[in-house]
Amino acid sequence: MSHTMLELVLSVDAAHCGRAEHSVPYTPNMHVNGMRVPLTWPLSAAQLAELSALYPGNPIRIPWTSIAQSCTDNVFEHTRKMRHIVQSMHPWGNYDTGFQMLTIDRVGTAAAITLPNNFCDFFGIMVHVLPSDAVGGAVTVSYNGHTTAWDEVRDRQFAFNAACSLQVAPIVSGSRATLVYSVAYSTDGASDDDQLFHYYKRPIPRPTIACMQKAVANWNEHTHVALRWRFAHAGPLSFEALTGKAQAVVEYLVSTRVVDVALFQPDGATDDIAFHAACSVPALVVASCPHARLRELSAWSDDAAPEPDTIYVAFWPKAHRVYFVGFARMVELLQTPRDALSTELADSFDDLVSAVIRMLRVGIRERYAMRIERANWHLLGSLLLHRVGRDGIDVCMHFLQCTMHNNVFWSVANLVPIWFLDVVTCYGWQHVQPRLVSLIEGTDTSYDADFMHLLVGLVDNNRLRLRQRHATEFLKAMLTLLLRRRDDHSRLPDQDIFLHGALRVMSCLATESTDSVVGGLLEQRLPAPLVAGIARFDPTHCSLLQAVHSTAELQQEVPKTLWELRNVPLALQLQPYIDVAIAYYSTTENCDSLGLSALLKVTAGTPAFGAAADAGLRQKMDLSFWVDVLGTPRTHLAPSFKAQLMAQVLAAVQSVTPLKAQTDATCLRTLAVCVQNAIWICHHLRADDALATILDRLFTQQAMHVDQVTFVMGVFVLLYDTFVDSDLASLAIDLAMRSVPVLAARLALLSTRETSTMVTWPCDCRICAQLKAFATSPGPRSERFATHSCKYLSQRMQAGTAFHWYPSHTEDLCWESVDETYPVLINHPTHRATEMHDANERLERSLALLWICAHFDHTPGLAALLAYAKALEAAHEAPITVIMDIIVPFHDQAVNAGHSDFARALAAIGLPQLTARLAALSAPTITRERSSKRCRWCPRYCDEVADFARSSRRVMYVSDKVARAMCVPLRRYPEHVGGVCWAELLGDQYTLFNDTNELVAKMRDAAARLESSLTRSPKRPCLRL
Repeated sequence: MSHTMLELVLSVDAAHCGRAEHSVPYTPNMHVNGMRVPLTWPLSAAQLAELSALYPGNPIRIPWTSIAQSCTDNVFEHTRKMRHIVQSMHPWGNYDTGFQMLTIDRVGTAAAITLPNNFCDFFGIMVHVLPSDAVGGAVTVSYNGHTTAWDEVRDRQFAFNAACSLQVAPIVSGSRATLVYSVAYSTDGASDDDQLFHYYKRPIPRPTIACMQKAVANWNEHTHVALRWRFAHAGPLSFEALTGKAQAVVEYLVSTRVVDVALFQPDGATDDIAFHAACSVPALVVASCPHARLRELSAWSDDAAPEPDTIYVAFWPKAHRVYFVGFARMVELLQTPRDALSTELADSFDDLVSAVIRMLRVGIRERYAMRIERANWHLLGSLLLHRVGRDGIDVCMHFLQCTMHNNVFWSVANLVPIWFLDVVTCYGWQHVQPRLVSLIEGTDTSYDADFMHLLVGLVDNNRLRLRQRHATEFLKAMLTLLLRRRDDHSRLPDQDIFLHGALRVMSCLATESTDSVVGGLLEQRLPAPLVAGIARFDPTHCSLLQAVHSTAELQQEVPKTLWELRNVPLALQLQPYIDVAIAYYSTTENCDSLGLSALLKVTAGTPAFGAAADAGLRQKMDLSFWVDVLGTPRTHLAPSFKAQLMAQVLAAVQSVTPLKAQTDATCLRTLAVCVQNAIWICHHLRADDALATILDRLFTQQAMHVDQVTFVMGVFVLLYDTFVDSDLASLAIDLAMRSVPVLAARLALLSTRETSTMVTWPCDCRICAQLKAFATSPGPRSERFATHSCKYLSQRMQAGTAFHWYPSHTEDLCWESVDETYPVLINHPTHRATEMHDANERLERSLALLWICAHFDHTPGLAALLAYAKALEAAHEAPITVIMDIIVPFHDQAVNAGHSDFARALAAIGLPQLTARLAALSAPTITRERSSKRCRWCPRYCDEVADFARSSRRVMYVSDKVARAMCVPLRRYPEHVGGVCWAELLGDQYTLFNDTNELVAKMRDAAARLESSLTRSPKRPCLRL
């Protein structure tokens, strides 16, 4: 109990009362309601008489509500300086002081400095004596035999616990004015640690040795490895130099004989640590406890910055010495022969083992970020099993308990069952069973899946690994105990693991119950029907089917578990479980779609599929689940179910394609996924009409989008990548045909556009100025902007014309995160340009390789391909690349396939451009290609490329990011003699070469073949793509 230990230390000199003297008399400015002038101190006879008339009685009580508000504020100024008086009564926690009344005592009575018991929820009273002319009136405070008397309280402030008895001697002459405050506990600003402290209404009892020993022994409640207390000390780091409370605290701690004590200074002073000699701290702990380590292990959540001339006394239970050494090192030490192991860290070997096991406690581990490595856990488990001996079963069960309860289990889940099997094999199931029952019954039901996983470790392929006499009795008893704990009121976070394990254990029991070795007592001797009849009279009996019937959570998990176990041979009748699941999903609204999908897959090809399909249609499962179900073998929907499903598919597509203008602020991910699933479902069900309707609606929605590139990249490219290698490759090609012209046009604009959007931005407000500066600042980087403060910008954003996801200039601002008022934008979006280039290249390759195979024997397909080739050649930034890499291969394929007319049409498209390029290859130098505007890569990269064109080097490498934006254009095929071309893109680098003779020869050869197609019947060259 860490907090209790700290409380005991703090309360070493706790008192029932305390007082302090003011160096300067306190004379507050107070104006009482009903009086014309403020009060003076000491009170004059006239003011005293006037107060007596206004507030008759003795003593005179003037509540705080009768004092002007402007005057009550200053009565708290001096209380902040006197907090140590209250802290001497209650040394921890937060408290509030509330001014309650002004009193004038003329006779000497305790009523003048006390508050009624029902006044408020307070634990103490603070009294401030104002300058007065009273003679006499000594104050005596008593509690439980402890008495404190103050003969003189003039110009003093004192406080006492409300439970104390109070006596006031008579006032001989004059009167005494006092300010009375209540002191109550407060939770304002309290940390999590503060919430665990005890708060006393009565004076705190003096700490005893027995109290500290009890707090230390309650190890399960410890939240800290070590604790510390700060106190003022300007002397050397030595126990002999301590005085006052610090000395009393250390003497108390050492006298308990259950803690270690050390002194250290705050950061920046010295790294020395003084360990108390009487504690006999082991050398291993001293060596493992540098200043930083002790500071970390003794840190408190609300530690304030240390003040000058302060020092810490740290203390910790002797059982916590292992934490300083560390878990890994302690496991290593425990491997030392038992007789040779030092007892410095603990009084005995068993105590040392218990202390190491307690290091698994979750509270301690999480507070100090201590990791339990799997190898060390396994090593400790093996050590406990083989070194502790035959009497170590309780230690092993303690180790298992700490593993289960402290979030360690699932990090070593594959090791624990193997270790547990060794434990049961070593000690026998008859000795383990009562201890395991006690452990399960003392554990919350939320851990039952962990215990079930433990039992599954005893099972292998319906056989019991534990080959002990009647071992199935142990397995059955543990399974029954866990099943009896199942109901709708019990917590079970991992229902799937529980049910999965229960089915495997049940299958093992069904197989092994009559085994001659491990079989049950009755099963080995009586027929199965008789055993089943006896079980019905057993009040503790509970089958898995009964547990499933009584727990909705398990009913929900049945289909998913059965689907996971579909390839596991279970010796069980599974139909009763399927019936329970169908009944659950047929009657439950808003049930788990994953479970419903699994139910459809489990029942595929069986009579139960109809009921499952009906439940799925009524629940309106997401289309992605139907795609998964329809892809399962033996799945067949009846015509009525098919019609219902298609109606839901069309409704889902209509919901994501509203057929109205959409801006880039609209998320297209949902649309793409929905349409993708809808297309798959139409394909599975051969619903061609519905597929045509969906595509028509999709293409209509594309035409209504503000930025076509966003729609192509967000929807068409995603659908293309999904379908290109499937039975829907023809649909992928159709999408590619629609996408490539759009992407090519944007890429051409990206390389030719002179100015970015922000350069011509008309607004010059503060926000727009920030946007312009951000667009030209180094990047790429993202930043959030408050765009709602600019009216013009807000209007452009609402219209969807302010920003886009994909740029048309290298310095455009693009969306990083869409928000109406605080969007996140990114500058220099080169990665978006790269995405467009990559997508365009994928689409073009597919069109070059797949369209020919799909449409050579289909005249309408050839017409579509021809139209595509024309559009692509017209839109591409480098038409010669389209001619050489697409039109010429198409032409050669057409020649080989005997399509002379189609070959002539392609030759007519490509030959003029190719002839013009060959004629232009007389320009002498690359400098003519240089743009007049310098780019961000000038002069370094652009000049290097220009120099490379005239150098003797044959190869040069440049990054993709640079190549796409530099002012020296890089082409696949030369535009001038002496130009630089790229050969291939490997990763993120282009390979450049300056010897273009081979490319020129290739272009001349291609031109000759195209011309041959136009003038005579073409030959069929052996050209492979």
